[in-house]
Order: sequence, then C-alpha cells, then structure tokens
Amino acid sequence: MRRLMSDGHEIKLLIKTKDILEILVQEDGWQYENILSRKNGNGVFHHIWSLLKRDFRILRIARKFKPDILMGSDASVTQVGWLLGKPRFAVGEDDYSIVRRLHWLMLPFATTVFAPEICHLGPFERKKIAFDSYMKLTYLHPDIFQPDKKLLAAENLKSPFCLIRMVDLSAYHDNNCLGLNGEMVEQLIQFLDKSGYHVYIDTENDMPKELKEHQLKIKKTRFHHILALASLVITDSQSLSVEASVLGVPSIRFNDFAGKISVLEELEHTYQLTFGIPSKEPDRLLEKVQELILNEKRAEIFRQRKEKMLQEKINPEDFFVWFLGSFPESFHSIRGKVVNKEFMANIASDKILYE
Repeated sequence: MRRLMSDGHEIKLLIKTKDILEILVQEDGWQYENILSRKNGNGVFHHIWSLLKRDFRILRIARKFKPDILMGSDASVTQVGWLLGKPRFAVGEDDYSIVRRLHWLMLPFATTVFAPEICHLGPFERKKIAFDSYMKLTYLHPDIFQPDKKLLAAENLKSPFCLIRMVDLSAYHDNNCLGLNGEMVEQLIQFLDKSGYHVYIDTENDMPKELKEHQLKIKKTRFHHILALASLVITDSQSLSVEASVLGVPSIRFNDFAGKISVLEELEHTYQLTFGIPSKEPDRLLEKVQELILNEKRAEIFRQRKEKMLQEKINPEDFFVWFLGSFPESFHSIRGKVVNKEFMANIASDKILYE
C-alpha cells in the first residue's frame, strides 16, 4: 500500500473486526473504515447475515469512492466488484479442501485469485494466478522486515525463550479440530524451564490463572520482531507456523490440520522449517521439542534452510506492486504463467511482453 501510494495510487482500506486487526492498523497509523465493527456469531445464519451487511456497506463505500480495482481476502470484496462490473481480485493461501464454503462464496465472483503455486483451489484452479512464494512473505521477506533485537529489552523479555501461541480453533473450518490445552502447556513449561528456556504465551482465549506469569504482554505491532527472535515456536495456529517458518524460527504446530495444508506441507517436507503433529500424539510433541532444544546447531541449521527457501521464492510484494501498478496490461501478460524468479527477473529487466 505504501509503495503504490508513493507512485500516486489512491487506496481505500476497509477492515472488519477480527482478532487484533483494528489494533494493528491503528498502531500503524492507517486511515481505514470498519465495515463490521461487531464480531460474527456462530452458525450459518450469522455468517450469511454478516456477509450481507459487509456487501451492503462496501457497495455504499465503493459507489462513493469509485475504485478501479477491488482486492482482498473477504467474499464481500469479490461480490461487490462483480455487482459493479469492476476487476476484483481475491488473495489467499488456503486449500479448497480446507475452506470450501469461503471459496464458493468468494471465487465464483472473482476476476482471478492470487495464491501460492503449491496451493490447491479445486474447481477454481483455472482462476488462479500462481506465484512461487507465500503470502506471509509480503510482509516478512528480509527486503521488507528485519527484526529489532533492542525490543527484547524494551519489552522486558529474556533470552533464550520459547513462544507458545494458542488459538481458539472456533472458525467454521476448525470444526472438530483439537490443539494445545492448559495441561500440555504446563508440561512444556516444566521441560523448557529445566532446559534453561524462558516461556512466553500468547493466546486468543482468556489466559488460565496458572499460566498468567508467562503471558506475553507487548505492543501488538512488535509481535513479529519477538517471533523472529524466539528460539522455538509451539502453536496450534497455521498462520503463525508459516510466519515462523519464513523467518527461519523452528516451529511445531500441534493440531488436527497436520498433513493437510499444502503451504505448510511444502515448508515442512521441502524445507524442513516446521513440523506438524496431530492432537492424538502428544508424546510426539514433547519428543520433538526435546529434539530441537538439545540440538546445539539448531539456529545455524534453520538459518541455512530459510536461506534456501528464500533463494527459491519470490518477494510477493514486488509482484503485487508491479501487477496493480501496471494493470490491465499486467493481467494480459501473465495468463498461463507461474510468477517465479525467472518471471520477476524479466519484470526487472523490462522483458515482459504485453500481449
């Protein structure tokens, strides 16, 4: 957004109340409009009613703002773009098998969808513009983000430390999926403490009293700096596992999505940057934690693995800035191609032919 605005493009940022999104945009100083200030209830009716409200509010804003392009990860963006007859681009890296309902609400209306090459979109594969990278690298690529080690002292955190992140697994696609619980976290703390590691816990739910002393209390916009400086991440969050991986921080994800998500499968089996363990195997979790903690060469091994991954993946921010800044010519020139290192090199040397 900053790069496009510096090139003279006007941007209207819309958000909905979700997790800490509004806190982040406020702390970062962005102007925005919140199109859904109250969180969704659970159940199909609540989701449909929420979507209709978002559709109406975006439609009202778009008629006034008159955008040339609509882009986002919410179904309302593509639906409103379709109603207005404007180019509408969906973005995401979830497989069709994981978020079928979202894809059927969003992708039939999309002009195209940007997704990692490894991501499987099922019946919507023909709409995909595939890029050889991960969405998380749009903000965590080393060309964009470098962790500030001074923030550890500023936030009164001690090294070495392990970061544990617990999510509530209440989204519609999380049905019947289990993850970390308080008893397991206590066992992990006991082992890590004996091994000389401090433990900081971040959770979407209320922190259990017995774990309060380990609660991570930081300014939200500093989270990725702290994440990048961790020795180990243990979580039941897919997103955090990807973020840790692209930062070169060893991560163990403990939930029933292990083995099911293409992006994480590639990060695990091609680059060995993360490890997935299903909830029915808690003993394996403790074994993997012990294996990683006792490996004295862990930091260097994961640094090398991260570098290998970065050498093979593009910086997706560069691609999005080029695509949006050069639209519609960029759209016609990209059909049938995978956006990889060679493609980006051609962009940099102006060898892309606009057809």
